[in-house]
Amino acid sequence: MSFTLKHFYQQSKEKYKLKFITPSVALNHKITWIHLLEDINNCSFIRGGELIITTGLNAGKEDLLFDLASKIYASGASGLILNVGNYIHHIPDSLISWCSQHDFPLFTMPWEIHIADLMQDYCNQIISEERTQERRNSALLQCLTSENDTAFQTLCPDFASGCAVASDHELSIDCYAFVLYETTYYYLCSDIDGFIFDRHCGVSNLTEAPLHLSLILKQAYRSMQVSKIKNTEVSFFKDIGLYYAALAIDDLDVLYQAERLLSPLQDEDIRSTFRLYLEYHGSVQATAQALFLHRNTVNYRIQKARRLLQTYSAEKELEYLFSFYLCDCLKLKELDLLTP
Repeated sequence: MSFTLKHFYQQSKEKYKLKFITPSVALNHKITWIHLLEDINNCSFIRGGELIITTGLNAGKEDLLFDLASKIYASGASGLILNVGNYIHHIPDSLISWCSQHDFPLFTMPWEIHIADLMQDYCNQIISEERTQERRNSALLQCLTSENDTAFQTLCPDFASGCAVASDHELSIDCYAFVLYETTYYYLCSDIDGFIFDRHCGVSNLTEAPLHLSLILKQAYRSMQVSKIKNTEVSFFKDIGLYYAALAIDDLDVLYQAERLLSPLQDEDIRSTFRLYLEYHGSVQATAQALFLHRNTVNYRIQKARRLLQTYSAEKELEYLFSFYLCDCLKLKELDLLTP
């Protein structure tokens, strides 16, 4: 969990007499480092996320100050502090307007404040946070590789509650800890309210016990697999139902047996209607409404499916439904084998 401009501004604006002069800009930009920059030609050294401080030593003219701001913005800086009073006496309205339009935070700090004090303060906090994050990530990795949840509780006693998120690609979300294990990204989050999930994400149940972390990591992974099966942005563990059991089966013979059981249903309309009928607990009305079909059409397809299956009986309905889930899992395994 990296620091944002909001964190630093709120905790040190009085201490360093900082003024935020682009109030319409959000302060959610992440800070990776603090950098003093006077020469516009050194902007190439910005790697992204730095908070830049300048005294305006080499940017005395209005257009040069504007050029410096636009160049560091293009280089990926998170914000700019103008150290005013010696070289910078006036902040052009055009610069403030430009920063506001480009969502680029702009601050001022008086000349009497020692830049070195602010830089040392901020950099120490960033280094400390990076070490804390490394410890959390290492503890989370242990939960994935050894199911040693007691280690996590020892290394991260401040973790109270949260849920796990799994994804087949990297996410930009606030999290307590994260790790890439094999081909899956895992995130431990204290809160996911307001998160905008991308494709193929899985979310576990909430846990308030660190001793259950291995369990919710599995829940998140299974939920991500369901998201891939259904090609959705996110699947929540509380909603995946029989998939949790189906995805736990690694025996390919079992999966192929499910495929053989349903093989008589070659017609896609018959197959999909019969599956939906089972998922709606045998309700013809609900199935018809979901498919925007007349009840008679649904009844015809159900009867056709029953005849094709031959061994159909009410007692076997759960077996057929579970077989559909197993076939989904088989397709997922085959897809994963084909994916480089």
